[in-house]
Amino acid sequence: LFNACSPATFGRGGEDVLDPSYRKALKLDKSDFATNFELKQYSNSNTGFDILNCVRNKLLDGDNEEKSITAELHKLSVYGKDAFFKEHKDTPQSTDMFASLVIAFPTPHCEGGELVLTHSDKSWTWNSASILRDAPKGSFAFIAFYSDVNHEVKPITAGDRLTVTYNLYLESNKPKENGDHDSKEEASVDEKEFENALKAALDDPKFMESGGTLGFGLNFQYPIKNKKLRSISKNLKGSDAMIRRVCERLGLDVHLR
Repeated sequence: LFNACSPATFGRGGEDVLDPSYRKALKLDKSDFATNFELKQYSNSNTGFDILNCVRNKLLDGDNEEKSITAELHKLSVYGKDAFFKEHKDTPQSTDMFASLVIAFPTPHCEGGELVLTHSDKSWTWNSASILRDAPKGSFAFIAFYSDVNHEVKPITAGDRLTVTYNLYLESNKPKENGDHDSKEEASVDEKEFENALKAALDDPKFMESGGTLGFGLNFQYPIKNKKLRSISKNLKGSDAMIRRVCERLGLDVHLR
């Protein structure tokens, strides 16, 4: 596998860049390999679990929960000893790409290579080597995250790290496939608290007595098609989607500016 791979590049300013001081790893593009790993084969019809439904449940809100997710194979990456990838963001392939999915396969004696994600001054660490070390034979680990989340791969201290990545897209006009598990949940505690607070303010006759505009900053970043904000209005993420949803429920006229 090492011999078949080529040095991994990364996107910078719209260009593919090879810089081993920033990313030291090997890769195979999707046109250069074949795999019998299929996302849909790892599902359980009794529980409704499959990987893409899990992603929908954790990452999508409101209207987006009813949209179909398409996973496009992106590349295979191999990180040997001392390999790493400094902090970066994935390059969205279109305005419909909303997240990346990483599948990590078990490799013997792997140490290091933690994936560290950072967003809004918070960080999370995903250690696939630790997860898989004592897992049953045939196990794999996976993680999905929004495209605008900063992330880095820490240096490998022993063994190798093998992953396959997918680009995840929302299909705006395609509903969930028949048989997909209905993962829709009640509004979160944060959403309920925000709605109660906003409703109390709107019900107060002294609140914005002369009228005006309420402004909420977007917490996430989005690729914008032809510099038109309406291209992202139906693909808002997380708390951005929650704010829009609550405002619409309370009868406010919502616009992106």
